[in-house]
Amino acid sequence: MKSVWPRTTLLVLPLAVASAGLTACGDSATPTEPTTVTEPERPAPTSEEADIAAARPTADAWLERIDSGRYRDAWELASSSFKRAVTIDDLVRAMEEEREPLGAVDSRTFRNATRTDNLPDAPDAPYVVFVFHTVFLDRGTSVETVTAEREGNAWLIAGHWIVPVG
Repeated sequence: MKSVWPRTTLLVLPLAVASAGLTACGDSATPTEPTTVTEPERPAPTSEEADIAAARPTADAWLERIDSGRYRDAWELASSSFKRAVTIDDLVRAMEEEREPLGAVDSRTFRNATRTDNLPDAPDAPYVVFVFHTVFLDRGTSVETVTAEREGNAWLIAGHWIVPVG
């Protein structure tokens, strides 16, 4: 005759565990206090993410001013290093000769942003480089790069390049 002990033990053990679980949860006839559900905390942004987020409004304002032909207003958003290299009249002249022939912006798509402390031929400083794919009505698609530089607590524009694709 075969022993039924192992089979019985296997059935008793899950029932004992289930019973212990019910006991721990309280009597089913007595309501328990509701459990407070807390959302997990979001991790704090990295300093790179924070810098990118802080610099983006300046880059957007620069592009809006350039797109609308307000070059002198855009110059006010330029960093000290930009202003030392490019006078307000130089900026206006360059935009009239190089930007205006491109036409109006049909679309601009943000591609990426990179935080760095050094750029070629530039002094070491905190920078954020924004890259956009921009479609101009008169010239098609270009890669547009806007570089912001932190001066004190402000992010200002240190460079703007437009390179046609193709």
